[in-house]
Order: sequence, then C-alpha cells, then structure tokens
Amino acid sequence: MIDYLTQTTLLRLLAVLALVLAPHATHLPIWENLLLAAVIGWRALISIRQWRLPSAWVRTPIAIACFAAVYFNFDSISGLTAGTALLSVMAVLKLLEMRARRDVMVVVLLMYFILITHFLFSQEIWTIAYLLVSAVCITALLMDCNHAGESLPTRVLLRAGGIMVAQALPLMLIFFVLFPRIPGPLWSLPTDGGAGRTGLSDKMSPGDIASLMQTDEVVFRVRFFT
Repeated sequence: MIDYLTQTTLLRLLAVLALVLAPHATHLPIWENLLLAAVIGWRALISIRQWRLPSAWVRTPIAIACFAAVYFNFDSISGLTAGTALLSVMAVLKLLEMRARRDVMVVVLLMYFILITHFLFSQEIWTIAYLLVSAVCITALLMDCNHAGESLPTRVLLRAGGIMVAQALPLMLIFFVLFPRIPGPLWSLPTDGGAGRTGLSDKMSPGDIASLMQTDEVVFRVRFFT
C-alpha cells in the first residue's frame, strides 16, 4: 500500500481530524463516537504497519450500514444533529479510501466545513477560541499536505498556519460588517421546520402579552358524525 502522504503527515491529519470532531462528542450518539475513534485508529494502524486499505467490498457495506444507523437513530438525515452526524461519519470513512492527492484534499476541506457546524450548537467564547486554534491546525496541515518531500517541523507549520489565519482576519471583519445579513439565523430553519411549538419564550419584556394580536379567523373546522 502506497500513501500519497508521508506517515508523519498522515498521523498529523488524523490528529487534526480528531481535534475538529471532538466538540461534537456530546451531540453524537455513543455508537458513532466509538465508530469514529475506531476508524481513525484503524487508519493509523494501516499506515504504521503498512496494511492494505480495505477494498470497496468492505467499505461499501460499512458506509451503507453507517448511513442506515444515522437514519434510524434520528429518523432523518437532515437537520442539525442528524446532518452533522452523517457528515462526521462520512468524513471519517473517507480515510479508508484515501490514496491520492484528491482524496487528501477532500478530507482537509471537509475539516473546514465541519468547523462551521460547531457554531450551530454553540457560539460561546470558548467555542470561537477552540475553532480558531483548529483553523490554524487545519491550515498548517494543508500546507504540510502540499509540501513535497519530507514533512516539515510542527513548529514551522503552526507558525505559518497562524500567520495565514491572522492575515485572513481583517478580510473576515470586512465581510462581517459589509456583507448583507438575512433576518434571523439560517440554521434555525431545519430545526424548526415541520415541528409545532407552543408556549412562552424564556425571555419576555413588559407588554409582550398585550401586543399579541386577536383575530376572528377560522382556525379549524370540526364535523361530527352521529
């Protein structure tokens, strides 16, 4: 088995992927957390012991089983938690067919995408700091994956990744200020769609109840058969 990456770079990729997925451990079911850890460990052993990658006859049933497990666990494959669970497991399963540069780039770019999903569950300060560190690590990994020859020292990669992320921050602030925003968070739509809710909010202001509109419109009709 011949890897596109050196063993050092591959192990770094697995470590960064585990770092990116770690905050989702509390949102994913136990079986999926165990599966993600097992596949990452399996891929590390494949590289260290120079085993052959599993064939399509092995990968395909595993992928179908994981897809079915996510569907039956959440009764859906869409929405915040179900979609994140499916994205996480498919990103990890991609490791089992990672042979060429294209496969490596797909995994690395999926890490950036998974970072965004963390904001769907938390927007606290610690989340921003954690994801900023993760972005630096992914950027450093991206540079290492595109470096020909031996792997670069970790300190050099992290420094270069941090500089690139720092250079992108002013552009991010410009987009944040100037880019038009839609009213309300977009990611709330899958969660609320198809679900009826009633009751009061956990935050209220004086006059909220008084400002409710009353209407004589028909809500529903009932027909009784005797």
